[in-house]
Amino acid sequence: MPISANGDNTLHELARAMTAGGCHSTAVALRKLAHEGYTTLEQVDSVSDWVLLSIRGIGAGRLGEVRRLTRPDWQPPSPQAIQAGNWFLSAAQFALRYWPAETLASLIRGSASPKVTEGPIEKQLALDVFARAARTAQRYCQTRELIQALSQARNDHAESPRLVYEPFPGSEMQLQALDDSQVETPAPDLPAIPLDENDVVRDNDHFAHPRCKRIEIVRRYWIARENREIKNKDAWARSRYQISSKTLLCYEREFQDQRQAILAAADGS
Repeated sequence: MPISANGDNTLHELARAMTAGGCHSTAVALRKLAHEGYTTLEQVDSVSDWVLLSIRGIGAGRLGEVRRLTRPDWQPPSPQAIQAGNWFLSAAQFALRYWPAETLASLIRGSASPKVTEGPIEKQLALDVFARAARTAQRYCQTRELIQALSQARNDHAESPRLVYEPFPGSEMQLQALDDSQVETPAPDLPAIPLDENDVVRDNDHFAHPRCKRIEIVRRYWIARENREIKNKDAWARSRYQISSKTLLCYEREFQDQRQAILAAADGS
């Protein structure tokens, strides 16, 4: 069937064929790639695993299904590499709330981390967590691959129409700008953006406290627990912040990935 001019592309056509053959997971992966702007398997094959893993909904399983369409002998990254990649992408998505991609790219290249003199506590935490995640990820992939994955993560959160990473001149210019930039100063705070479809970090009526307060509550709870000062979690939460232990647990899960940074900030204060 010829590719129509109404937005269909080869990946959409292949996804239909996979669905008809019962390969539903592969079809979903192909549709997600098409949504990102890829039109052929050749384009997909030309980018690194890290860039594809940075696409929302493309995990290790779906990555393998897509890769083996063109590379039958493809071997997946190690579990340690996948874990490092997931941490890097999560840290990048969080850091992009507060920092321009150019600053984060400079950290990937090894520049010193700028210090925040004002603003919310999570702004510095975001940078510290991202820097550690980037150093860990560099054990398993090249610096340029991480910068490409950062570019993809930035595009996913852009409010303007989606900017797609493609191995073509326009995209190379975009990536080169990240590679060459020496910008080290923070930009104004970006609007809050969810980390994924199930993310609940945005401030709204769902929460009894704003985000900065939730961080402070979790920090105080973790410190009190380590000091063995808490006999009853529910009583502690209700007496101090008028929340239940179940709500406190939700707060803990929200900031679990930043636990070390939050506690380190407390030690340094």
